[in-house]
Amino acid sequence: MKQYDEIMSKIVVTEEMKMRILKNIQESGVMTKSGNKAVRYHAVKKYLSVAACFVFLLAGVIAIPRFLTPDHDNQPNIMAPGSDIITVSSSEELAETVGFEVEEIAKLPFEVEETIYTSYGGDLGEIVYIGEDQSVIFRKSIGDGDHSGDYTEYDKVINDRIAGNEIELRGNGKLFYLAVWNMNGFSYSIGVRNGIDETAFTDIIDSIISK
Repeated sequence: MKQYDEIMSKIVVTEEMKMRILKNIQESGVMTKSGNKAVRYHAVKKYLSVAACFVFLLAGVIAIPRFLTPDHDNQPNIMAPGSDIITVSSSEELAETVGFEVEEIAKLPFEVEETIYTSYGGDLGEIVYIGEDQSVIFRKSIGDGDHSGDYTEYDKVINDRIAGNEIELRGNGKLFYLAVWNMNGFSYSIGVRNGIDETAFTDIIDSIISK
């Protein structure tokens, strides 16, 4: 329950998301009007409940990577209103979908049991590496913004320099959970579910930058 409350406290519904949900309600024909009074209230209420669940699921997929769990069996291909979320089978297919190369991480401090390749809206590529008790989310997109979706207030933020690139690491104590940086017109982020030490994190980043 505590983890659920923590997740829910991080969910932000933007005005754009609200407009898309309302537009979908109207286009579905669920809500009709007679004068100024809305009818079929129970149907609308049901649709809004589904929309709320969708917002929760979408936030869990896009905005809160640290809560990723290894259970991806029968995971649905979730589609966001107005933007496609597409799962593909390889980094090559992911590159074709987003229009740029999304590098594979060559060095991880755990054995990878499953790898998931996802395109968000056709302009953000994500590779998720899942192990028995650890997982890593690697994201790349055009531009220089922070697309990590991790809004945790970490106790420690340090800046490392790897192969001429400034890397920001965020974590608590001796463990780091997030790295963000910009390179060659792209934004990068790596999220580690259970955290790793600084040396292991910089080794992961170096395996990407040095390609």
